[in-house]
Amino acid sequence: MGTTPEARWSSTVREGLRAVACDVEPLENRSVAGTPDLLIGIDDQFVLVELKVVTRGRLVGLRPHQVSFAARHARMMRPTWILVRSIPEARVLLYAGRHAVRLQEIGTRLDPVFQCFDGSVDWGAIADTLVVRQFCTL
Repeated sequence: MGTTPEARWSSTVREGLRAVACDVEPLENRSVAGTPDLLIGIDDQFVLVELKVVTRGRLVGLRPHQVSFAARHARMMRPTWILVRSIPEARVLLYAGRHAVRLQEIGTRLDPVFQCFDGSVDWGAIADTLVVRQFCTL
């Protein structure tokens, strides 16, 4: 894995979720703009997760295609998520895809669906939250 903060975060997320019996597949799709980073199988469900790292300030670097993808799929009742590691705040924050527009506007000031300290990530709690449909749809 590369040495960028995003690459390290991706590796950490994959390892953490696999440790709690999730199937994690990186999507790395360069042909369709906005496709999330991970396809995660939890029990009999699939969810899509975009990974982001905030290295300074509070703004989350979501690109327009990523916001569009998350919002469009949330409208169709498909579970999409944005998992953010905020280095300045030493927190991990989970946002529903339906909040992508607001997240792009105000960053980590937006209340997350789930959060924990960066040094003690509860991967089981994150996996449990990812399959709660009421959080991820409109």
